[in-house]
Amino acid sequence: MQGKQKASKVYIASKQVLWRFGVKSVIHDLGIMADIEEFTSIEEFINSVNNDCTHIVLEENLFKTNGKLMLDRLFQVAHTCNVLVIGDGDYPGCRSISSSDGFNEVLNKFQEFFAEDKANGERYDDLNKLSDRELEVLKEVSKGYANKEIADRLHISINTVITHRKNITEKLEIKTIAGLTVYALINNLISPEDSQQ
Repeated sequence: MQGKQKASKVYIASKQVLWRFGVKSVIHDLGIMADIEEFTSIEEFINSVNNDCTHIVLEENLFKTNGKLMLDRLFQVAHTCNVLVIGDGDYPGCRSISSSDGFNEVLNKFQEFFAEDKANGERYDDLNKLSDRELEVLKEVSKGYANKEIADRLHISINTVITHRKNITEKLEIKTIAGLTVYALINNLISPEDSQQ
C-alpha cells in the first residue's frame, strides 16, 4: 500500500470497561492508527456496526449464549470487517485469542489481525519499509540503548542514529520506545530477554 496508511475503524464490544481499556492499550502500544468506537451490549453493537469498520474485537462472554446467531447477524451487516474474538470458543470466520495465550502470543495475534485488510484482500507489512541500517537501529532502541550507545555499537554518528530513529518512527507510525519495543518483539527482531525495559 503506498502513501500513508489510513486509520483503521475499530469497533470494540465488551461489558467491562477494564477489558475495553486493555484492548485499546494493546492497539496503541502496537502503534496502530485506529478510530475506535466502544459498545457495552451485543444488541447495541450489532445495530451500530456497518462496513465502514475494518476491525471488530469482541469479548466472548458478551454473546456466549447465542453466539452463532449473533455472529451470523454480524457478518450480514459487516461482511468486509475482520473479526477477533477474545475467548476460548470456536468461531468460524473469526480470528481468536485464548485466555491461556501468553504475552508474546497475544501481541503476535493482534499484530497479524491488524495487518490484514479483508475488504481489499491486502496484508500490510511495515517491516519491509525499513532499510537494513534502520532495522539495526530499531533493534538497539528496543534493547534499551541510548543514542550515544547505539552510535558506539554500530560505529555511526549520533546524528545518523537520530536521523534513523526519526525515519523509523515516521515509517512505522509508532512514536514511543515502548511501542517500538513491542513491535520488535512481535516481529522477532529481539527476544524478550534482549529488552531492558
